[in-house]
Amino acid sequence: MARRKQVQTEEQGEPEMEISSMIDCCFLLLIYFLVATSLVSEKKFDMNLPASSNATSSSDNKPFNINVAENNSVMMEDDSGTATPMAPASQLTLRPGDPGYYEERNLAELAEYLIKLNPPDAPEEDKKPVILTAHPNAKHQRVMDVMAALSKAKITSVAVKMSTVGGAE
Repeated sequence: MARRKQVQTEEQGEPEMEISSMIDCCFLLLIYFLVATSLVSEKKFDMNLPASSNATSSSDNKPFNINVAENNSVMMEDDSGTATPMAPASQLTLRPGDPGYYEERNLAELAEYLIKLNPPDAPEEDKKPVILTAHPNAKHQRVMDVMAALSKAKITSVAVKMSTVGGAE
């Protein structure tokens, strides 16, 4: 009879995983995503807020009043107190890509009117400040549309007021 040789094997302990190479891969991926990510910069409005309420109430430099009503219509009051409609009432329900979206949002008539009354080449001390008053139920988007028109007209002196529901400010 043939003899069988019994092979004795070493007892193996708990299996271990070498994680140093996995950590290296994680750091390389982290560095890649940090370098490859583009940072989004948001458009900012370059406007100066008035220092106090007395700064906008000088007798020779009476401010323009722009009112955003509850129905999102935009009215502008001149020196005599006459209100001129600048944008009709709108529910602002259109989305980007819908027909008429940019016409509804772009307040070109307001920007042109502001440029005529406040020329961009005039000295800064001769420019009239603007008081923007918004109804609490007006859409925030319409207020931002008005601020974009102010920025387009290069008006940097703006005061923002919130009217009360009863109409008193």
